[in-house]
Amino acid sequence: MVEHSVQQGARVYEESPISGCEFTQDQVICRCGQSQITAKHVIFATGYETQQYKRERGAELTSSYVIVTEPLKDLQDWYEQCLIWETARPYHYLRTTRDGRIIAGGLDEPLPGGRLVEGRYLAKSKQLLDYVHQMFPRSTALQAEYSWGAVFGHTHDGLPYIGTHPDYPHCYFLEGYGGNGTACSTIAAEMITDIISGVERPDIQMFSLTRSPHPPPKHH
Repeated sequence: MVEHSVQQGARVYEESPISGCEFTQDQVICRCGQSQITAKHVIFATGYETQQYKRERGAELTSSYVIVTEPLKDLQDWYEQCLIWETARPYHYLRTTRDGRIIAGGLDEPLPGGRLVEGRYLAKSKQLLDYVHQMFPRSTALQAEYSWGAVFGHTHDGLPYIGTHPDYPHCYFLEGYGGNGTACSTIAAEMITDIISGVERPDIQMFSLTRSPHPPPKHH
């Protein structure tokens, strides 16, 4: 995709961290070390890291944890090796791999200090392994071979943030919070492309960055 874009006239600035932006009447000047990049439009597609310089009041970052066990020779206790996913909070989920391992994850918790704490992997990994043993009592000798943590983000209303922000003229943001980031990014790419090309997309207001940060009321 990048090579095709270059053939169409795009210029690529790989590994060029942007330290700040200056907004003029008709363009954005991005500072990159001693150099500058000027653009008519800037699209921020930096995922959850966008929170580091533009906080979204309606978004929340959490820590999520996963383990992968050693391969099991027998998974007959697990009906059709179906995906198991709780609706509890905090939740667990379980699934299998082609080589007979169990992937167990969940136990999401608030992100302490805005960053993952490596020491939490150990405690959470043990809890996840204990849960696997609880679900499948005949596998109590099973050990975790891999474990890790990751940052997960979601919004209070379940929708991503896509569009412009009054503090960032000539800029568009693509923030695919939630479990449908790929789908949201595809929708955002189409919307932003249309708008820059002069096509009206009033439906982008559903994903406005300035919408109410509070979740909608629950109806009983």
